[in-house]
Amino acid sequence: MSLAHMIAYFAILMALSLLMRDAVIRFLLAHGVTAPNYQERHIPSAAGILIWLASAAALLLLSAWEPLSNDLKLATAGEYYKSFFLALSVVFCLGWTDDLIGNRKVKGLRGHLRAWMRERTISTGLAKAIFTTAVSLWFIIDTGIWRGTMFGILPLLAMTMSTNALNLFDLRPGRAIKVFLIGCLITVTAAYWQAGAWMMLLPVIAGALVLLPIDLRGDGMLGDTGANMLGFALGSTIATHWGWAGQAAAVCVLAALTIFAERYSLTRTIERLPVLNWLDRLGRE
Repeated sequence: MSLAHMIAYFAILMALSLLMRDAVIRFLLAHGVTAPNYQERHIPSAAGILIWLASAAALLLLSAWEPLSNDLKLATAGEYYKSFFLALSVVFCLGWTDDLIGNRKVKGLRGHLRAWMRERTISTGLAKAIFTTAVSLWFIIDTGIWRGTMFGILPLLAMTMSTNALNLFDLRPGRAIKVFLIGCLITVTAAYWQAGAWMMLLPVIAGALVLLPIDLRGDGMLGDTGANMLGFALGSTIATHWGWAGQAAAVCVLAALTIFAERYSLTRTIERLPVLNWLDRLGRE
């Protein structure tokens, strides 16, 4: 896929996302899909559904584009994307379920495990972790990326831990999307700017960018629906386009972040560091 084709692909996805955004917000409001934000204001939650819609639009574009092109790399990337979209759809459904019926009082992996041990009830958060692991494993086997990566352990950890990590940042307006965009830049740079990496990420980037103004204004929130998809997209790209050494480094960073977040408040830590605090508040009303 040439640069011109990539730009056109992204421009179409941005335009479609913009056209769908207001309809998504109205849909959420009409059906009472709202939740209190950190200021206790009830706003549309699960607005991340737009990210899934943008990704679905990308699937249609690629399906229409492939028969018209003789590009073997495009066909290969398209096959990867089909597997990725199916896995992303499962993550979307898990996040959507958690947003609709999840218990907001149970926090963190330890909290969900403690709830299961005490009440013998599987929370939506724990179910999400289990099925995210399962669909990540399916994606690794289906695409064959388990070869040369410690039998798939590294990509599995990268995908599941990245999915959880982005959810940890979705506590203030715009924060998760900003972290995702920075993560995209790091991910594609480490992947040597391969077209396949961009193809997987651009639909998610388009949906996230269109949602960013709404998120920053506090007129809607990503919810687990959106945050989990952002993390899964980053993890999937790392799994498919990074070597084993890069994946091992990513897993170490994600593990450290997860452990830190279980013990300390990410929000308080960000507020104490001037540069991070400035970036976190940038654009927020």
